[in-house]
Amino acid sequence: MEKFGMNFGGGPSKRDLLETIETQKKQLLQYQARLKDVVRAYKSLLKEKEALEASIKVLSVSHEADVGLAGVQPQSLTFPDSVDDRCSTHSEDSTGTATSLDTAASLTSTKGEFGVEDDRPACGPPPPKSEEASGSESGVSSSSGDGPPGGGEVDKRVHQLKTQLATLTSSLATVTQEKSRMEASYLADKKKMKQDLEDASKKLEEERGRLEGELKGLQEQVAETKARLITQQHDRAQEQSDHALMLRELQKLLQEERTQRQDLEWRS
Repeated sequence: MEKFGMNFGGGPSKRDLLETIETQKKQLLQYQARLKDVVRAYKSLLKEKEALEASIKVLSVSHEADVGLAGVQPQSLTFPDSVDDRCSTHSEDSTGTATSLDTAASLTSTKGEFGVEDDRPACGPPPPKSEEASGSESGVSSSSGDGPPGGGEVDKRVHQLKTQLATLTSSLATVTQEKSRMEASYLADKKKMKQDLEDASKKLEEERGRLEGELKGLQEQVAETKARLITQQHDRAQEQSDHALMLRELQKLLQEERTQRQDLEWRS
């Protein structure tokens, strides 16, 4: 089939196809390794993204809580104003009561000049004074009872801050862990690449030494072959000269024999 393909189809040979398959296998292995590295890096970045998103969410919630507390504080600061208003109202009531008492005393002194029968109206104003005083005291006690809410909000805020701190700590630990893992992976890859480079350099040196040895051996063989060829050429030239000399001597001897034969024939 290979012979037919080479002769008729003009396609690649079996050896070329096998080399192509081996090359594609090597490329697939390289792409697979790169894809694994990309997936590992993507997962690491995804974890970092989730940690950073959690941190941003916690910080945004903390900011909203701070804004809410800033809005609540003015309301808590209005309690002293209300207490002052109540105190001022109480003082005004007390002043009014004192004024009414002075007026009643003056009327009593005026009416005392005309007779003792007008003593009853003079004794009327003191009961309202006790009622107003009790009312003012109850107002002060009620105003003093309205204290700012403290314990529940503070505990809730502290718990929220602890939760936010735990989330931020976890996010920071996740990011730090991923960075440490990436750094360790980078150092391992760097070490592996360095080791591969050293191995490749060592193999290259060994291959270079082997090739240099083979080249030296081939050069020696070529030199020996050249020397042998030169020697053979000299030997052949010597043989040719010897053969030529022998041929000339034989021709000379043959000529002498012919001459002697002719002489004998003539004599006879």
